[in-house]
Amino acid sequence: MTTTNPNKPAAVFRDGAIKVNIWANETDKGIRYSAELSRSYTDQQGQWHDTKYLSNGELLRAANLLVKAYNRQLQLKAELKSGDTAGAK
Repeated sequence: MTTTNPNKPAAVFRDGAIKVNIWANETDKGIRYSAELSRSYTDQQGQWHDTKYLSNGELLRAANLLVKAYNRQLQLKAELKSGDTAGAK
């Protein structure tokens, strides 16, 4: 069974600076999954930050990552129902 860790995503998909995290959230109705889309960048001082804003050229790459995240969430849900723990890491 998937264990939830508030500090570690259940899965991560990346394409360059764009990232999608899948989070497993324990609820009274069982585990629910959510996705978080972000883009990393550095400021003028060289510090890393994340933003939710994407440029026109990043939209298609983000969409492809979201499709992967969607499919992974379906897989995680199926693994929960079947009791398969091998792929739920």
